[in-house]
Amino acid sequence: MIKGIFETHINVSDYAKSAQFYEKIARRSAFT
Repeated sequence: MIKGIFETHINVSDYAKSAQFYEKIARRSAFT
């Protein structure tokens, strides 16, 4: 149970970073 919560927390933090990363790429491609 605790392990599952811990893994979910990691996935959420990684998703937040990925969202910002892809947002930058999307903005660059939009301007191009």
